[in-house]
Amino acid sequence: MAVGFLLSAFTTYAATPYDGPEAGSIGVTGTMPGKPPTVGAVITSPINNQRFATSPVEIKGTCPKGLLVEIFKNDIFAGSTFCEDNGTFSIQIDMLYGRNVLLARVYDALNQPGPDSPAVTIFYDF
Repeated sequence: MAVGFLLSAFTTYAATPYDGPEAGSIGVTGTMPGKPPTVGAVITSPINNQRFATSPVEIKGTCPKGLLVEIFKNDIFAGSTFCEDNGTFSIQIDMLYGRNVLLARVYDALNQPGPDSPAVTIFYDF
């Protein structure tokens, strides 16, 4: 009889509607990755082989709107900015003495990189 009472109590408890997570439970959420960006940024200013006597230099270009644009000089991270709604970016970065090879790389919200921009070589001669 005691076993029958326990089984009926368990059945009644298990049949109650689920009200959500209990105290001490853990919720898990996630984001399924999509395809990484297929269109990269393009540096439009400065132009290739341009020389500068002052630093910082303003880097401008085009990009897919809403993505993060990271600028690299000689394969060293130089700074980042978001692509504006009009599909452009602008950022000032300090130059290294001599030759600076610049490239821009876009990243989506999941930190997936897009293609690198064509390299632009500029010179800082103070």
